Amino acid sequence: MTLGITQSGDLHLRYVDVGTGEPPLLFIHGGSCDYAHFAPQVEYFRKTHRVVAYDQRGHGESAKCGTYTVGALAEDARWLCDELSLVSPVIIGHSLGGSVAIAVGAAYPELAAGLVLLDSAGFGRNPEQAAAVRTRIASAATDASRQEVRSWVGEGLFEPFDDPATVREIMDTMARQPWEVWRELAESWVSFDLGAVAARVRVPVMYVGTSRPKINLAAIAESYPEWYIGRTVGAGHFHQLFVPAQVNAMIDTFISQIERTNGAMGS
Repeated sequence: MTLGITQSGDLHLRYVDVGTGEPPLLFIHGGSCDYAHFAPQVEYFRKTHRVVAYDQRGHGESAKCGTYTVGALAEDARWLCDELSLVSPVIIGHSLGGSVAIAVGAAYPELAAGLVLLDSAGFGRNPEQAAAVRTRIASAATDASRQEVRSWVGEGLFEPFDDPATVREIMDTMARQPWEVWRELAESWVSFDLGAVAARVRVPVMYVGTSRPKINLAAIAESYPEWYIGRTVGAGHFHQLFVPAQVNAMIDTFISQIERTNGAMGS
């Protein structure tokens, strides 16, 4: 296992690099999270693939520097692929990480072999919803950041059947992020037109919703008929932690489908 820091100027990113096997997998965590929120996937896929997971800028032990926008985070992902010589990875993003994966896929069509979006929000957001988020961001005081983040996180991200101890750990991690980073990320995320950017992606994509999806999966399937659509059972937003076997199996199947498709095209 390699646990290291790669750096360019003021930016440094903490990452874990384990396993061997093609295609390599790049895991991008959600907002206010860190790479440990993919621990079950790292442990499972390291047996058959090269796996890289990292803390995005402003998160975990990576640098708090520069701007915190979806575009900047996507550039970080591209840079990390270059630094670590990740060739044609399947990029798996959870929540905000799914928006980052989509941004990478749209901006660099030759970089990724495929994208997996784990309960990534932003599809079909209307102006009223965006305005409500911006109002809440503006009204939150810096000295109340921990409580504000806990309040936001607790509203709709978890289900009654999610393990309470794991829920507390997730909320503690998310509440540790500096408020100014969280606020800028939230503003960038609500401004990011995920649907429009996703329309420019030309690699295979799989979207995986949760037991009680906040996103209309039928609408996604209608808008992107070529995408693979899945749904886990018995977990909320952090389903990769609560029901990892389901998520891992879907990713495995998606990778196999990519390989079969590529094989057929090459024959």
